[in-house]
Amino acid sequence: MTIPTLDSNASINGKAARSTQPLHSALSNIKSRKRPGAISIKVFGILASSLGASIAWADAACNALPDGLVGFAYSVEDEAHALDLQEFVTSEGTKHYAFVGDIGTRLTSGSGNDEGVLNVFDVTNPCNPALAGFSRTGTVGMGAYEELPDLDVYGDTAYVANDAHGLVVYDLSDPLNPVRGAIRSDGTYAMSVVYDGERYAYVGYSYTESAELKVYDMTTFPAPESMVASYNTVSGNRHATSLYLDGDRLYLRALNGATTPGFEIVDVADPTTPTFVGYVQIPVETYGTMGELVILEDYAYVTTGKQGSDTGGIVVIDISDESSPVIVGATAIPDASTMNWENPGIALRGNVAYIPAESGLYMLDISDPLNIIQAGHYPYPPEFLPSKGGQIVIKDGFAYVTSLWNSPTAKGGLAVYKLFPQRFDISMDIKPGSDSNCVNMNGNGVVPVAIMGTEDLDVAMINPLSLSLSGLQVRMRGNNSAQCNFVYSNEDPYLDLMCHFEDDADNWAPVEGVATLTGELEDGTDIMAADLVCEVPTRGTTSRQQKRK
Repeated sequence: MTIPTLDSNASINGKAARSTQPLHSALSNIKSRKRPGAISIKVFGILASSLGASIAWADAACNALPDGLVGFAYSVEDEAHALDLQEFVTSEGTKHYAFVGDIGTRLTSGSGNDEGVLNVFDVTNPCNPALAGFSRTGTVGMGAYEELPDLDVYGDTAYVANDAHGLVVYDLSDPLNPVRGAIRSDGTYAMSVVYDGERYAYVGYSYTESAELKVYDMTTFPAPESMVASYNTVSGNRHATSLYLDGDRLYLRALNGATTPGFEIVDVADPTTPTFVGYVQIPVETYGTMGELVILEDYAYVTTGKQGSDTGGIVVIDISDESSPVIVGATAIPDASTMNWENPGIALRGNVAYIPAESGLYMLDISDPLNIIQAGHYPYPPEFLPSKGGQIVIKDGFAYVTSLWNSPTAKGGLAVYKLFPQRFDISMDIKPGSDSNCVNMNGNGVVPVAIMGTEDLDVAMINPLSLSLSGLQVRMRGNNSAQCNFVYSNEDPYLDLMCHFEDDADNWAPVEGVATLTGELEDGTDIMAADLVCEVPTRGTTSRQQKRK
């Protein structure tokens, strides 16, 4: 297969032409390898559900900056890789933190402690990230195997893959002072972890032949009975990494050595009995070494990093037939991440894939999965170069990207990028609860519209003052706030936004029986929805068009 190559010097100029769907969203606000759900946030020692809510917390000066690099900070060991974000409600208001795992291997080059570090960056102002706390793993010395290659934060707990020490749980009740807690190892090296948000943690081990994937019941962890399943990946493999949990499916990288990675699908409807579903090998000589992955509809998007002269970039796998996944496309990046066990990351925002590479962050338009094209490139700060690349999490219009040093003189840490605005297609219902969408433009009422919340759209992120319904504006209350409120307008579990629009015949302008809602999210992302509408003729006319005539 001939793999098209991207231009590493290309940059964004204005908006990318694209069409987004409300899946793996423009509001992606948790670790990219796990689908968004209700976020648990810490409220004075009590966990509370925010119903998937996230806050556009950047100050005015930060929001006014153009897209691109807006801030960076060094990690303790300059070997930042694993990454997740979480928000905490404190007496000082809502605080936002990025939890970053330092690999901890610099001692091998004479310049570090060979000790993993869990870094805590305060990103309450994403344009001014600052190292606010950290916790060392505790064992120092050559060959201590204290690396922190992966982590998953949920509520006030961090689930950390800690190399030879297995799965380690950190208490984040005081997020600036993570406390190392329960620990258990059932393999040689723990390399990847994902928590399902309810009960089970999945851990991928390397050099653990015939038992590479472990499933733990965290309600009893680390007791002997807490390991409820041990799964053997495709015959001949002995490493399981890059775990991605999507409902009752677990996707992962299964490999025997660096030259034989493959993409595997596992049924985890019953977490205590993981079951093989499908597998496809990704040849290194053609595509590079497989890294992190993400699922969107019928496709898996898999990053690949290079080793030596190998290529790297993104591979597209058709998973519509889960029992027989097939590679259908690939695009190379000329300076793809130089990775081994530190897998290159990926995050989706609408129909754009974001992938860290050696020089910085690439944006790839995946509107057509079979024809991926470059949408832009943001460079790392010079202090991070040369870099091996890193991982990425996107939240509220900002991309948080780690950088792992690639030279004894280079720095590493967390870089923050403001992303270019996008359009996010959403759903609405005009006159919810009514059998018809007929409206009467007589100047005496309002048009009620329910904007539908989904797994990927938190309606609290909508700026109600930006909304327009085919020329109609939102009615204002006496206190100059929009006449909008949160409701559950249908049978799904997601909160909706009900807004009332002014009845204004002079500005009412649907097109061929379709009304269009436009507006913005708090991060500046454009939103759009459409619904059929009919019009009740005003007295003495047969239609609005006749009235205007």
